[in-house]
Amino acid sequence: MVELQIPEGTKIPLKHARILKGPYQIAMDITNRCNYRCLHCYNRSGENFTIGDELTDKEKIEVIKDVVKLKPYNFCFCGGEPMIAEKILYEGAKILSSNGVMVSMVTNGSLITKENAKNFLKVESNGHK
Repeated sequence: MVELQIPEGTKIPLKHARILKGPYQIAMDITNRCNYRCLHCYNRSGENFTIGDELTDKEKIEVIKDVVKLKPYNFCFCGGEPMIAEKILYEGAKILSSNGVMVSMVTNGSLITKENAKNFLKVESNGHK
């Protein structure tokens, strides 16, 4: 294993430097689309969204598979509104969770139902037995 080289006299807190071997958290905007057009939204998502050049679902899954290799503690699905891409969320969450990565999501909550919330909980609990 490669020994971590900590510079002499560093002022950066390195309390966990010897145990963290990769990124702690990775976030991915799974879609630019959103069902709202909030004034405070930094990426101008919404029904008239301006960023239309997205990865295909297949490309998104390939990115997620690459992320698994980095073994982050947490992966956060963001957007736009990630629940618009519900199918790819489930698929990506299953891949991540089954490889020991915690999964989270930033959502406006408007598309969450009891059924899909239970389904996401099942995905997460199946991955972390």
